[in-house]
Amino acid sequence: MLESELIGLIPQAALAGTNLKFRQRFAKIEAGLAARGRTAAEATMEEMDELFREGARRSGYRGKIPAYETELETVRALVRKSHRGDVAAVMTHVERAEVFEWLKKHGFSAVTVERVRELVRRT
Repeated sequence: MLESELIGLIPQAALAGTNLKFRQRFAKIEAGLAARGRTAAEATMEEMDELFREGARRSGYRGKIPAYETELETVRALVRKSHRGDVAAVMTHVERAEVFEWLKKHGFSAVTVERVRELVRRT
């Protein structure tokens, strides 16, 4: 986890809600893949992206859902759109070193679980 003046923390309940929403969305993607006779391990990113966008439309979302070519581009866009008090969880697979190097270069620093608990208690 990373902390910066740009991105702070929200109360634990809101963070738990964000995690729940992500799990529910991913479960819908997995269900869509299962309906096609495929698993997440077999699916391409394009298939998963298509199912995510279909789910968003069925849920009533009409806005643009941007897609980025790399994990680093995604994190850069996320930081550009962030405001003080926003929370961003960073999970990388391919570009972990590059993403964390970029975050460190831009003033983010590692945060321990204990520090997260301390910050959440203050909000």
